[in-house]
Amino acid sequence: MTFSKLIKKLNKYLSEKDVAEINEAFQFAKEAHAGQFRKTGEPYIEHSLSIALTLAEMELGKSAIIAALLHDVPEDTLKTIDDVRNQFGDQVAQLVDGVTKLGQVRYRGGESEREIETLRKMFLAMAKDMRVVVIKLADRLHNMQTLEGLLPEKRERFARETLEIFAPLADRFGIWRLKWQLEDLAFQWLYPKEFVWVSSLVKDEAKSRERYIQKVKKFLEKFLAKKGIHAEISGRAKHKFSLYKKLLRYDRDISKIYDLLALRVVVETIDDCYKALGIIHSIWSPLANRIKDFIAVPKANGYRSLHTTVFCLDGKLTEIQIRTFEMDQEAKFGVAAHWAYSKENEKVGTKEDIAAFAPPKILSWVKQFSEIQEELKSSKELEENLKIDIFQDRIFVFTPNGDAKDLPKGATPVDFAYAVHSNIGDHCIGAKVNTKIVPLNYQLQNSEVVEILTSKNATPSRDWLKFVRTAHARTKIRSFFKQVDRDKNIIAGKELLNKELSRFGKGGIESIGERKIKKALEALSYKNLDDVFAALGDGSISASQIIKRLFSQDDIFGPSRKKTVILKDKTEIEAKIAGMDGILTKFANCCKPEYPDEIIGFITRGKGVIIHRKECRNIHSADQKRLIKMRWEGGQKEVYPVELKILVTDRVGMIADISSVIAAANINITDFKITHLPEGQEFIHNVVVDISNFEQLDNLIDGILKIKGVKSVKKV
Repeated sequence: MTFSKLIKKLNKYLSEKDVAEINEAFQFAKEAHAGQFRKTGEPYIEHSLSIALTLAEMELGKSAIIAALLHDVPEDTLKTIDDVRNQFGDQVAQLVDGVTKLGQVRYRGGESEREIETLRKMFLAMAKDMRVVVIKLADRLHNMQTLEGLLPEKRERFARETLEIFAPLADRFGIWRLKWQLEDLAFQWLYPKEFVWVSSLVKDEAKSRERYIQKVKKFLEKFLAKKGIHAEISGRAKHKFSLYKKLLRYDRDISKIYDLLALRVVVETIDDCYKALGIIHSIWSPLANRIKDFIAVPKANGYRSLHTTVFCLDGKLTEIQIRTFEMDQEAKFGVAAHWAYSKENEKVGTKEDIAAFAPPKILSWVKQFSEIQEELKSSKELEENLKIDIFQDRIFVFTPNGDAKDLPKGATPVDFAYAVHSNIGDHCIGAKVNTKIVPLNYQLQNSEVVEILTSKNATPSRDWLKFVRTAHARTKIRSFFKQVDRDKNIIAGKELLNKELSRFGKGGIESIGERKIKKALEALSYKNLDDVFAALGDGSISASQIIKRLFSQDDIFGPSRKKTVILKDKTEIEAKIAGMDGILTKFANCCKPEYPDEIIGFITRGKGVIIHRKECRNIHSADQKRLIKMRWEGGQKEVYPVELKILVTDRVGMIADISSVIAAANINITDFKITHLPEGQEFIHNVVVDISNFEQLDNLIDGILKIKGVKSVKKV
C-alpha cells in the first residue's frame, strides 16, 4: 500500500497540523526501517502503514496513528524509545512502549510461569491505555494477513494464539470488524480442510443469495420510506468461522441455520428501530423465540441492536438486524467508536480519561478488572481469572425485579448473589431459578430469573471457592474468611495442608523437621506455623505455595530417580550467549532466527542482546564491536519418574480421559497398570509419568481430579 492512501483517509477527520506530524512520523519510521524486509518479501514499512490505515478507518487520533507507524522502531532498529520520546513526545512513547510489551505475549494454552507473566503484561498494558490493545489488534490482523511467510509450525502457533487470545479480546472490546477477520484468518490456517468445506458451502449459494438480498432490500427500503422511516439497508454474509461453529452445533446441517441470509437495517433513532421492527413483523411473520432486544439489554461488549428472524420473501427465513447509525459504528469499531479526536481529547484511552467516552458496559468491565488485579496474589490465579473474565462467553440473568446481571458462562447463583451485593452473597442459603429451587453450584443459563434466599445468621462456605466462576465472588468469599475467628482458620488451614501433603506422598506437618519448617517460614515471611495455617484457612496463600517452600524438588521426587530425556519440541531449545547466562535476549523481527539457523547477538544500550541470523543484512551495517557470539542450547531435559495412584469409579472411557489429560499437559506416560478392588466397581490406576517440576505435578493432579469418576489422586 502507499502512504498517499493513508493520507487521503486521515484528511477526512484530522487537521492539517495533525496530518503533517503523522507525515513526519512516517519519514522517521521509513528511514529507521530502511533495508528491512518481511518474510513475505515486502519492505517492513508496509507493515506499519497497514496498521496505521486500519486505525484510520476507525478514525483514531493522531497519537495512535503515529504510534502505529513507530511501533516496531525501538524493537527492530537502532532507534531507541528515547529517540521516539524526544521527537514525538511522552504520549506516543508510552503507546509504543505498551505495544512492545504486548508483543511479548505468547499464549499456548499451557501454564508455565513465562506464559502467565506475558498475560500479566498484556493486562497491565490494557489497564493503562486501551489504545495500546487496539493498535496491537491491528498489528495482529496484518500479521495474520501475511502469515504465509512463516514456517508451518510457527504459523500454527501464531494462528492458535490469534483464535484463543486476540479474536476474543477484539470481541470483548466490541470491535466486530477486527474480530471476524482475525477468526476467519486463524480458521484458514488451523483447520484448512474445514475452511475449504465451509467456503464451498458459502460459495455454492453466493450468487443466488446476493440476488435475493438485493430483492428484499429494494422492497423493504420502499416500504419503510412510505411509513416515514429513512433506512440504509445492506446484506451481509455470515463469516466462515462463525458459520463453522454453528454447523458443529447443528450436526453440520446447514438447513438448520437461520441467519445465513441476513439484512442490516440502519435508521436514525431508537424510536425508529422499534417502529421498523413492528413494520417488518406486519409484513412477514417472525420465527418464534428468535426476537432479541440488545438495545434494552446490550451485550457485555456494548453491542446494541434488535434482531429478528422472519419468513421473508418467498418464505425464506432471513435474519434482520435493526440499529441506529451510532449503534452501527459501535458494532464495527467497539470502544474505538467512542473516542474523540480533537486536541483536548487526545489523551482518551488512559484509565483516567476513558470514563467519558467508553460504553458503560466496557467501562464497568475495565474498572472491575483493574480492582481485581490489585487483589490477585498468585500467577496461576491471575491466569485463571483472565481466562474467565475476558475470554469466556457471557450470559445475562435477571433479578425478580427485572434488573440484568452480566456474568461469565458457567456462573452460579453464588456469583449472581455477590454481583447483586456483597451482603446478599455473605448471607446466601439457597437459590430459585425460574421459581424452582436449584443447588448453589447450578450453572446459570441465559435469560433465567434468579432469586437468592438469605438468612441473617448465614455465612459463606469455603466449599463455594470450588465452584464460583467470577473473581469478584472469590475475592469477597476470601475477604470474609480473613475476618472470621482466627482459631477456626488455623484448624481449617492445617487440615488443608495435611490433605495436600498426603497427595504428594508426605506425612502430616508434624512429621516435618523443625529446620525445614523454619526455612519455609522465613521464605513465606510468617512468624510461626499458626500464622501460616491462618493464612491458608482464609485463602491468602495456597497449600502448594507452602509445600514448595518446605521441600525441594529432590525431596519430592528423590534425586536418585532423576533421568535425562531427549526433547522433540524445538520450542524448548534456547539461544544462549556463549559462556554466559542471565542476560536479557530477544529475537530480531527483521530476520526472525529459528533453530538451527546460525545466529549472532547485537548488544543494545539498555535492552539486552538482540539475536539475528548471521546473514541478516542489518548485522552487516551494525557496529561490529557490539556483536557477540551466540549458540543454541537444549534438546534435552531432566525429569523424574513419578507414580500416581488414582482411585476411580469404573465407567466407559475412564482410561481414555486420564490419558488425554496427561497428554494435554505434554507429559510422557511410561507405565500404566489397573487393579480391580475386591468390592464394588472401584479400580486403582497406577500411572508412571515423567515429571519436570513440582508445578507440573500439582497441575496434573488437579487436572485428573476434575475427571468424572475420579475419587482421589496421590503420589506413591
